[in-house]
Amino acid sequence: RICKQMWHAMGAERKEVYILDIHSQMKVTPIGKNALRLALWKAEFPDGQTAMVDSFPLIDQLELSQVLMPVKAKSCFGCPKELQFAGVPVIYRQEFVSELTKTDKEDIYLVMEPGTFIGEWKLTLNGIVLTEKNFTVTPIYSNTNLGVNITPYVKNGRNEIEILIHTDVTYGGIRNPLYLFGNFSVIKKQEAWSLVPLITEGYMIDPVRNGLPFFAGTILYEKKVTDMQCESESLWISIKNMWLEDAVQLWVNDYKTEIRAWRPYEFEIPKKYIKKNENIIKIYLDTTAAGLFEGQIFNREKHCYESVEESHLPS
Repeated sequence: RICKQMWHAMGAERKEVYILDIHSQMKVTPIGKNALRLALWKAEFPDGQTAMVDSFPLIDQLELSQVLMPVKAKSCFGCPKELQFAGVPVIYRQEFVSELTKTDKEDIYLVMEPGTFIGEWKLTLNGIVLTEKNFTVTPIYSNTNLGVNITPYVKNGRNEIEILIHTDVTYGGIRNPLYLFGNFSVIKKQEAWSLVPLITEGYMIDPVRNGLPFFAGTILYEKKVTDMQCESESLWISIKNMWLEDAVQLWVNDYKTEIRAWRPYEFEIPKKYIKKNENIIKIYLDTTAAGLFEGQIFNREKHCYESVEESHLPS
């Protein structure tokens, strides 16, 4: 779609409008660390039963996966027997792939929230044991985040995280997702998530292919335009694409606009900041946390949230 410049009449006032095309390829820069959300685990139970489970309390994992557990009864004198939950050890496993070079692989953190594990637990990454003592307060998306720098333990190719949890309560187990944070992009390849060098060119309307399916924060999109002109005292830049539903701020050359959090996405630029030949436009887009917390992305066409794991994945 070609950018257009036109005049709009508003009563007696007329304003000069430039339609900004967001479908073209732009420079992409996430402001802050990107995330890989680790939520789906292969669970192994003592009797050999296995199931793919989400990061829920154990009782929900058992119900949704239809794993069978032996019945254990508790009896007290003069009272009917009651069902009692028998403590059970569960092994959770998940793999990810690293395609990062030595230069790209810096400050990769494994992060979780307090209370993620209920029960006695031990986590290993590629055979390296990490315990509760290794995790320290590491504010990334929350001031209470617990994290450990795993850069030395991440190897090229497949990496495996294994968590052994022994819990004697139904609300135990692995209850929240774990996250990897770092300066990388995240792409799904052959059923496994891959950490790849940062993707620096992409399209605003497709954050998944930009390697940012779980990113929460501000993304900078930058482009140069050569067809922008201003004949009046100011120029209004308008983004009319219905895909856009997030908070946006523009920089046009050295001029910073106010933030627009809803339609109409229109930004007034004084004439003195508009150059004759080439203008640099920076679009600061503030995302939601749906990808990070829920593993979901909003499908604008269907107007509903969909799982990043199951849809909108690059081929």
